[in-house]
Amino acid sequence: MNILDKLVIPNSGANLELLRWLLLLALVIFSIYSTVLFGSSLLSYIFYFNSRKNSNENHKQISKDYIDLITPNRTMAFGLGIVPFLAIILIYTQLLHGTSAEVVKYLIYSFFIFLIAIIFLYLFKFKIQGNNKFISYLFGIIGLLSLLTSLFIFLACVTLAIDALKWNTTGLDFMLSFETIIRLLQSFAVSFALTGITFIVKYYLWDTKTDLSGNEYYIFAKKINLKIALYFTLAQPVFILINLFISPHYILTPIFFGIIALTFFMLPVVLYLIYYQLKEQTLIGTTWAFYLIIIVFALVIFKDQAAFGISSRNQVSQLAEAYDKYESEHPSKFNVVKTVDEGQEIYQSKCTACHKFNEKFVGPPHKDVMLKYADDKAAMVKFILSPIKVNPDYPPMPNQGLKPKEAEAVVDYMYRHFKDKLK
Repeated sequence: MNILDKLVIPNSGANLELLRWLLLLALVIFSIYSTVLFGSSLLSYIFYFNSRKNSNENHKQISKDYIDLITPNRTMAFGLGIVPFLAIILIYTQLLHGTSAEVVKYLIYSFFIFLIAIIFLYLFKFKIQGNNKFISYLFGIIGLLSLLTSLFIFLACVTLAIDALKWNTTGLDFMLSFETIIRLLQSFAVSFALTGITFIVKYYLWDTKTDLSGNEYYIFAKKINLKIALYFTLAQPVFILINLFISPHYILTPIFFGIIALTFFMLPVVLYLIYYQLKEQTLIGTTWAFYLIIIVFALVIFKDQAAFGISSRNQVSQLAEAYDKYESEHPSKFNVVKTVDEGQEIYQSKCTACHKFNEKFVGPPHKDVMLKYADDKAAMVKFILSPIKVNPDYPPMPNQGLKPKEAEAVVDYMYRHFKDKLK
């Protein structure tokens, strides 16, 4: 968009590479936060609706716990949602500058819809404590639909960015593509898997140290969330394989396959840990399952960004070349000052006081001196550093107090500058 294009600044190849790593970090933070936000909000809404129908206290309590899971305060939404989202938009603005891809434009739409979703989900959080069912339902459904729309557009943009061959695709075409639909369904599965295991870790490991094994609500919530985590984690290998088959052939690198192999190694471990907890009614291994499933999710994002790195390679190269050209044309803006050649500066300030090139002066003509040392420039450097009287027709040359590198620079400059006149 024109407004953001004005914020684009030329970046060197090293800076562009750094931006890609920052993009990966921002995507991991935002994706984990937004998926858990969606999963926990939807489950909260479902159980809130059920609690109003059947007056089940367990449903009422779990509804409150779900919405509190990822919205304990307003700063979490700002730090884990809004800030990373803005960073993603700005980085894509830099990396895709000059292309026809509509990624940034639709990411901005997604961002504003995301803000609406955050507002209404927090309103839903506060209203479920009261008795006005209609207002609670209204705020909840607006928040969920807004978040779903925002995530749908966001995932479509990330999917488009991965494949440079589709950067000319218009908005509706890439949003309704098969790749985007698959990525959205995978995001749903991830959101529930992460929500289930996060619920257990937060409420039964981090927030309490007491024995809750005899508590009816504890047993109910634990069983529900372990089943949710198990079933939706089981779906991940299917989505990973589908993504493998629909990925552009040119991004199928050893790194790409290596990440997929690592995720397939880790997923059975996660599934075993969750199943063991469900079967044995224990929390042993819960923390490991939590961290491993986050790592798996992060690896999936890393795989996509590795693909984006390959897809955008030519684009990044062009941006780096544009930076080099801009730097050479505007040196003052980069604190680059074009200085006189060191050898030239010393020659003009010291040597020309006593020598001329082709005429006798205080000292002998430099043409004669350079012809004498043409085959042994090191000897000329040595003489400049420690001059002695050689020709009785001229006074001895005073020591100029030069360093070896400075003397070498002077000799190099003289032979470069006068090379055509020595012939």
